[in-house]
Amino acid sequence: PRPEPAAAWRERALAWFEDVDVLLTPVIARPAAPAGSATRMGYWRAYLDGARRVPFTQAWNLAGFPALTLPMGAGAVQLIAAPGRESALLRAAADLERRAVLTV
Repeated sequence: PRPEPAAAWRERALAWFEDVDVLLTPVIARPAAPAGSATRMGYWRAYLDGARRVPFTQAWNLAGFPALTLPMGAGAVQLIAAPGRESALLRAAADLERRAVLTV
């Protein structure tokens, strides 16, 4: 039997992270919507709009991978590591934050 899509995604991501310590991605794909705009959209439209604006975080949440968002300048970045590699994730975030402060 084929694994369910979420389990298949997790297995592929685990295999990919065999050669990768930490992945750095954007957090958002589009500028944020005006405050309060989602309240007028209805649930499904607001959900889909949110998924289009923030497509980089849900997949890692679904896979159960540790991740964090780090403010950088006027935006933010997301760092992801394999399960059990939280210490590598936190070290990379601290290093990136330190380097950002040094360049300001």
